[in-house]
Amino acid sequence: MIIVQKRIFLFIFLVAALAEVSIQIFNRQELNLFVKPVIVLSLAAFYFQNSESRNPLFLLALFFCWLGDIFLLFDRLNELYFMGGLGAFLIAHILLIFLYGKLKNPSGNGLNGPQKARVSFPVILAGTGLISILYPSLGALKIPVIIYASALMVMVLQSIYRFGFTTSKSFWNISIGALFFMLSDFATSDQQILSAHRQRGCIGDGHLHGGRLLYLLGCVDARTEDQLTCSRGRVNSNSVY
Repeated sequence: MIIVQKRIFLFIFLVAALAEVSIQIFNRQELNLFVKPVIVLSLAAFYFQNSESRNPLFLLALFFCWLGDIFLLFDRLNELYFMGGLGAFLIAHILLIFLYGKLKNPSGNGLNGPQKARVSFPVILAGTGLISILYPSLGALKIPVIIYASALMVMVLQSIYRFGFTTSKSFWNISIGALFFMLSDFATSDQQILSAHRQRGCIGDGHLHGGRLLYLLGCVDARTEDQLTCSRGRVNSNSVY
């Protein structure tokens, strides 16, 4: 019974996420007004219920993710709503960049310079490649989108640079979650800016919700610098690269 109570908000999140993807598939956007706000709120409730130490940076990042979702519900009415959503998610990414710097043990054994260069190259290549493809069609959104994409790339890299400084479970959950978030933006960017097919929005939302869930699980598992025990499940960087 206790386990069920601790998972109730996770169940609500999964139901809301599946409903939101279904809404994209069947193009019933009016229903999103009731479904989309529940997604991040259920994640925040699950975090409150299951985390031993609640990190204010992560809660603030969740708030701006929720705010971004609300703005994007109305982006078809006015471009300012899209800009508001972009700004809210940008702030969330910046908060996550600082959060990932804290959710690690400074005495860990992380990646060296060449290893960081190897993992950074595909992320930077993908991000700059997307910008170059979209750039001719961005119009007045050129600078905001470039700033947002740059923050997104730094956020993904910061999650990967936790390698060797945290538990294996927290590292993989947060890193894969960050990559899912990036894939989500890749899949939906042309939908938002170039008005592509809604199937791409469905794929993008699937990646987005998966990424958010992995973020959450990674932060729940993560320990603060004082609490982290390196000997318990820590990733050894020399064994992978």
